Amino acid sequence: NIYNGDNFYVILNEYTNNIIILINHFFIDGVSWRLLLDKIEDKNLYEELERYDIWTNELYNIKYGDISNEYNFWNDIHKNIPFFLYDIKYNNISKNMYSIENEEQEHILININDKYINRDIVLKNLVLTLLEIYNINQIAINIETHGREDITFNNNIYNIFGWFTSYFPYIFNYENINNLHDIFNKDIHKNGIYYLLLKYNYFKNYKLIEEKNKVEILFNYMGDFKSSYSNFKLLDIGEKGDCGHCISFWFSILNDNHDKYLNINIFRLLLRDKFKEKIK
Repeated sequence: NIYNGDNFYVILNEYTNNIIILINHFFIDGVSWRLLLDKIEDKNLYEELERYDIWTNELYNIKYGDISNEYNFWNDIHKNIPFFLYDIKYNNISKNMYSIENEEQEHILININDKYINRDIVLKNLVLTLLEIYNINQIAINIETHGREDITFNNNIYNIFGWFTSYFPYIFNYENINNLHDIFNKDIHKNGIYYLLLKYNYFKNYKLIEEKNKVEILFNYMGDFKSSYSNFKLLDIGEKGDCGHCISFWFSILNDNHDKYLNINIFRLLLRDKFKEKIK
């Protein structure tokens, strides 16, 4: 219960000297975990520069602006989402509902020798892998983001503790996958934050049409996580798989002293063996 329930637990295991922190996802996202861990390491470091309610007020301020270009752009995406044929067994209730018992998880940790790696590099290789494996020319993917966008250029929300997660769909092919910088910096405005506002009818008289096909794949690049601190070592940050997509890819970079690892969590239904081997 987010109003009256217990949403924050700290558990100390005196035998192992481990601390388990449990927080309802309604109140925390990946950026907030970083803020919390930095605060634990240095109690004088964290300062909340802005408040969550200030950001919500900024959302209200853009409610009556001109968003016709955004509306046309995302409607065009919805009209052209290609069908993705995936070999899973749906339950008897709905194509869009899955039983958590049917969900499998694959965890892969790869040592990174490259000095430079970012979201675009990871996404490009993932898209090329999917296009090759399924022998298709284009694929729609929901890109999950941290959602912390400076909507009116007046708000610094990177230091606010909360849950801002957002996402937007995009259709990738062999041609545009080589122009990710232009896609994310020119075609998609403010990291796609207007997409969900339009989809859920936040703007009066603007409502997106239904998707031509359901987007079955989710991509989430969580960025760098420092695993070694001066006073403690981060063992794991738990995340639950996404049940709204056939396959969800969660990528993060783990920094442990001098070693860097690409951490891959794949949440899926009945993923084929050849696909797992290709990902590796």
